[in-house]
Amino acid sequence: MAPPQEVQALGEFVATLLRTRHYKWVTYNEQLQNCLSDFFPPLPIESDEAHKAAYDRVREHARYCASHGLLV
Repeated sequence: MAPPQEVQALGEFVATLLRTRHYKWVTYNEQLQNCLSDFFPPLPIESDEAHKAAYDRVREHARYCASHGLLV
């Protein structure tokens, strides 16, 4: 598990990213949370290899979507 300061730093990074890209989490909080939940599916934890493979699939999907201008 990541140290609390790393979790906080990541949370601040995501909040800054959303704010500077004009996402309105106050107005669309539930929809944004649902989108983030979809974008970050649960990863397997039974082994480091399974975790890395699933993480790599999520990352490749994000890159593919970003290169086509949409995240689905």
